[in-house]
Amino acid sequence: METHHSLEFPEDFPGELYAVKAMAGDHAELEHLKGWQKYYNTYTIIGRRNIAISTYGFIALGVIIYKLKNRNSADKHVAVDAKKH
Repeated sequence: METHHSLEFPEDFPGELYAVKAMAGDHAELEHLKGWQKYYNTYTIIGRRNIAISTYGFIALGVIIYKLKNRNSADKHVAVDAKKH
């Protein structure tokens, strides 16, 4: 037996709290989203997931670039020290 829980909001529900209702899932009105906003938004679960994945990707890219730059500068110091001896 499958149960489906649904929140029913009364018609006089306060407007400022409507954002919570709209952000509850992917069934929000999305006709106003065009282009890249369809994939990166805070209105849908998929949009929020894509933002999180992109954020983690940029952080990982920054760490990789930082490590590569440090490794290259360390290799240069070793090469200069080896030439002195």
